[in-house]
Amino acid sequence: MLNDVVKGEWGVDGIICSDGAGLRLLVSDHAAFPDLAAGAAACIKAGINQFLDLYIEPVTEAVQRGLLTEADLDAGLRGVFRVMMRLGLLDPPERVPYSTIGRSERTRPWEHASARELAREVTRESIVLLENRHGLLPLDRNRVRSMAIVGPRCNEVLFDWYSGMPPYTITPRDGIERVAGPGVSVGWVGDTGPAALELVREREVAIVCIGNHPEGNASWARVSSPSEGKEAVDRKSLALPSDQEGFVRQVVAANPNTIVILISNFPVALPWVIENAKAVLHVTHCSQELGTALGDVIWGDHNPGGKLAQTWPRSVEQLPPMLDYDIRNGRTYLYSREDAQYSFGYGLSYTRFELSTLTTSSGQLTLGGSVDVSVDVRNAGERDGDEVVQLYVHHVGAPGSPGDLSAGDGVGGSVERPERALKGFRRVRVSAGATQRVSITLRGRDVAYWNEARQCWDLERGNIELCIGTSSRPGDIALRQVLQVHPDR
Repeated sequence: MLNDVVKGEWGVDGIICSDGAGLRLLVSDHAAFPDLAAGAAACIKAGINQFLDLYIEPVTEAVQRGLLTEADLDAGLRGVFRVMMRLGLLDPPERVPYSTIGRSERTRPWEHASARELAREVTRESIVLLENRHGLLPLDRNRVRSMAIVGPRCNEVLFDWYSGMPPYTITPRDGIERVAGPGVSVGWVGDTGPAALELVREREVAIVCIGNHPEGNASWARVSSPSEGKEAVDRKSLALPSDQEGFVRQVVAANPNTIVILISNFPVALPWVIENAKAVLHVTHCSQELGTALGDVIWGDHNPGGKLAQTWPRSVEQLPPMLDYDIRNGRTYLYSREDAQYSFGYGLSYTRFELSTLTTSSGQLTLGGSVDVSVDVRNAGERDGDEVVQLYVHHVGAPGSPGDLSAGDGVGGSVERPERALKGFRRVRVSAGATQRVSITLRGRDVAYWNEARQCWDLERGNIELCIGTSSRPGDIALRQVLQVHPDR
């Protein structure tokens, strides 16, 4: 399979690596082979040429037992050497520009001011404004003179097993205070005890930092709460851990001007927080500039424009069973019929955007062709800001995709399709009161399907409905237009 598809069909001629402990599991858990030598021989013959396992002894034994030949090893080593040559690993160091990285101040780019600013920009552009009741955010430095920052995530930046280790970190409490400036008195308590609540009562605004721990706050295959999850541990609940929700309830009761910062790397169901906190921001872990980016957004130096890259269910009960791997049975926004807590692509702003005047460069789309889909984006508010224009496609009349057939007389089709699928997006910055024309290119292959009988990408004749909006939620789809699809190549 690896040799036929990955190497032959996909053209991969470099490294194909096993997963960690994959070789051992073939013997210990899956009982696919009697011993490691037999498993190693099968892996190498299948096309694997790099192991995340202790492989030297099993491979050596496989050769000694005649399970592998020198030709088998050579076939695998060719791919490894190709990668080494492309990376310059076999060249003299003076011929490899990467060999000097980190050896002097000049060759440590992560310490340059431009790298710090880039990390800050990327982080603040990823922040998602989930709620903002009564326009509490952004805070005004001329009106807010005191602030409390509390909660278990307020004075830390967490990393996981697979993240890098930056040269510095700026925590939420430190960054928010820095950006606030000397005119704002900021106090902080990094826990959920009485001192934190006392501080909250004394200040004009309270910021509470909650969220998950990327490593589950425990060792391998263990987590500290049913709401936590990581490699080897599935989440048993999507709810906010009870101790964190209880603390947020106490903070809101002590100070109605409460801003919740949810720092998490997965969706969290938090209905009480959504209904009762004045504002909710979501940001993920691992950024060295986490605190300053949050400060930029909270104090209005940056208008949030981030969007959710996942559907956020209201509870785990809205999801299919964990072992149901058929995505069509209601998983993700593509096939779910549930009313989500937050939809894929959702995110608010400090300003308002209006979409209008949808046009296409052509009235039909072919497999080898493309169509430019254009729309006007108007910033109807008083602040400059970003909007992410999202192009979804609905296959009119396709099985499994009932939708709204009033858009046109679809020919229909035999291929099951999602109700709505993202096919393009464009993030655009628009000044207050201005209008900007935005174009997204839709290619024929973007709406094609894999024809198993013909072993190629194919199109079915019919109609698709172009849906332009600011999230995948039907209520956020502002513009629709029908486009004809022709299978002609």
